[in-house]
Amino acid sequence: MIIDLLCNMRPIFPEELRDFEDLRTELNADDAFVALMPAVTFDLFPIYALGCTQASRFTGSNALGKIYFMPIDVADCAIYPKLCEIIRHYYTGIESNVAEKEKESRSFFSRFKKKKAEDSDKADGLYGIEIEEMMLLDSPDLNASTPLRLSRNCECSAVYFRLILPNGSTAHLFALCSTPERVWTNIIEKYNIRTEMIIHSHKGFGHWFTSTPLYDCLCKTRMLHLLPRFYFRGKFITIDDSPAGSSLQEEVTDELRGGVSFIYRLPDRL
Repeated sequence: MIIDLLCNMRPIFPEELRDFEDLRTELNADDAFVALMPAVTFDLFPIYALGCTQASRFTGSNALGKIYFMPIDVADCAIYPKLCEIIRHYYTGIESNVAEKEKESRSFFSRFKKKKAEDSDKADGLYGIEIEEMMLLDSPDLNASTPLRLSRNCECSAVYFRLILPNGSTAHLFALCSTPERVWTNIIEKYNIRTEMIIHSHKGFGHWFTSTPLYDCLCKTRMLHLLPRFYFRGKFITIDDSPAGSSLQEEVTDELRGGVSFIYRLPDRL
């Protein structure tokens, strides 16, 4: 369950311990919508689509905010620099275009700064998604070979984002310093977390979902009750790479940036 996973995580900053305890209480539910979304860029269109378009019907009707696990140890960790910029700005107010020498002259986390809700950062200006809260976390389950390094003496293996969507709904995003297949084995299976959807966004798996180590894990798992029901093929995936036996359920057009995503119903057994 989600609560068991969170109980085995800890915040990097002691000042965030109370906030993290509140998050544990908030997410202590068995019926939350959970999606696995590996990423090579901070592309939040799938979260926007599943929260603010007709595609939200695939996330269920429960009031609990949706939970997204984002493995980022993929494609040479290309997403790491962007995440570092977002994190540093959230905690310090330093803009990404500040000269590197000025950045190095500052101790980014020497004085803890927790933003107020009204000071939310823009996670994605075009889609209107805001970062209301962020926490840097560590988890022994990730066993991160490539942690997210923020400064010489500050690194973490996971980052939590509370995202507020334009319609006021909430999404909980966990960026995890691990590969998709290790997240499946060390988190999804270990904590018995039902994952409703696999999201292939911006080639987070590479070019072909069914040739990935994660797909191999899904095919071989003995925990069939955890297998996802749906597959989200992002607008950057130009060829249908859904598994054999899948059926198309929905087309989702990105009216702001262009492109079409597709949601498939997966077969009961891959």
